[in-house]
Amino acid sequence: MSSSDEYSDDEEAPPPTTFDIEEQLISPKYEKAKLVRVLESGENLNYGFLVDTGFDHPMLFKNHTGLGMKLPDKK
Repeated sequence: MSSSDEYSDDEEAPPPTTFDIEEQLISPKYEKAKLVRVLESGENLNYGFLVDTGFDHPMLFKNHTGLGMKLPDKK
Protein backbone atom coordinates (compact mmCIF):
# COMPACT_ATOMS: atom_id res chain seq x y z
CA MET A 1 0.00 0.00 0.00
CA SER A 2 1.50 3.34 -0.97
CA SER A 3 1.24 6.42 1.22
CA SER A 4 -1.24 7.95 -1.25
CA ASP A 5 -3.55 4.95 -0.75
CA GLU A 6 -3.74 5.54 3.01
CA TYR A 7 -5.99 8.59 2.71
CA SER A 8 -9.40 8.93 1.12
CA ASP A 9 -10.19 11.71 -1.36
CA ASP A 10 -11.72 13.74 1.49
CA GLU A 11 -8.64 13.52 3.70
CA GLU A 12 -5.44 15.41 3.12
CA ALA A 13 -2.14 13.65 3.69
CA PRO A 14 0.15 15.37 6.17
CA PRO A 15 3.02 17.31 4.62
CA PRO A 16 6.22 15.32 4.22
CA THR A 17 8.77 15.82 6.95
CA THR A 18 12.06 17.43 6.01
CA PHE A 19 15.48 16.83 7.41
CA ASP A 20 18.10 19.56 7.12
CA ILE A 21 21.47 17.91 7.61
CA GLU A 22 23.30 21.23 8.06
CA GLU A 23 20.86 22.26 10.78
CA GLN A 24 21.51 18.99 12.57
CA LEU A 25 25.27 19.28 12.23
CA ILE A 26 25.40 22.75 13.78
CA SER A 27 23.04 21.75 16.56
CA PRO A 28 24.65 21.91 20.01
CA LYS A 29 23.45 18.38 20.76
CA TYR A 30 26.17 16.92 18.50
CA GLU A 31 29.90 17.33 18.88
CA LYS A 32 30.84 18.54 15.42
CA ALA A 33 34.51 17.68 15.81
CA LYS A 34 33.63 14.02 16.19
CA LEU A 35 30.87 13.95 13.59
CA VAL A 36 31.90 15.97 10.55
CA ARG A 37 34.57 18.38 9.36
CA VAL A 38 32.99 21.73 8.38
CA LEU A 39 35.02 23.69 5.83
CA GLU A 40 34.36 27.14 4.40
CA SER A 41 35.20 26.22 0.78
CA GLY A 42 36.80 23.52 -1.30
CA GLU A 43 39.65 25.71 -2.52
CA ASN A 44 42.18 24.17 -0.12
CA LEU A 45 41.01 20.60 -0.55
CA ASN A 46 43.86 18.82 -2.30
CA TYR A 47 46.05 15.80 -1.84
CA GLY A 48 48.31 17.60 0.66
CA PHE A 49 45.33 18.61 2.81
CA LEU A 50 44.09 15.03 2.92
CA VAL A 51 47.57 13.72 3.78
CA ASP A 52 47.88 16.24 6.63
CA THR A 53 44.38 15.91 8.07
CA GLY A 54 43.27 12.49 6.89
CA PHE A 55 39.92 11.59 5.48
CA ASP A 56 38.38 10.01 8.54
CA HIS A 57 35.28 12.24 8.77
CA PRO A 58 32.70 13.37 6.24
CA MET A 59 33.28 16.92 5.04
CA LEU A 60 30.63 19.62 4.77
CA PHE A 61 31.56 22.55 2.53
CA LYS A 62 29.73 25.82 3.08
CA ASN A 63 30.86 26.94 -0.37
CA HIS A 64 31.55 24.38 -3.11
CA THR A 65 33.93 26.71 -5.00
CA GLY A 66 37.17 24.95 -5.84
CA LEU A 67 35.81 21.41 -5.68
CA GLY A 68 35.53 21.12 -9.45
CA MET A 69 31.89 20.11 -9.20
CA LYS A 70 28.74 21.61 -10.56
CA LEU A 71 25.82 21.25 -8.16
CA PRO A 72 22.17 21.58 -9.18
CA ASP A 73 20.40 24.82 -8.35
CA LYS A 74 18.45 24.87 -5.08
CA LYS A 75 14.71 24.92 -5.68
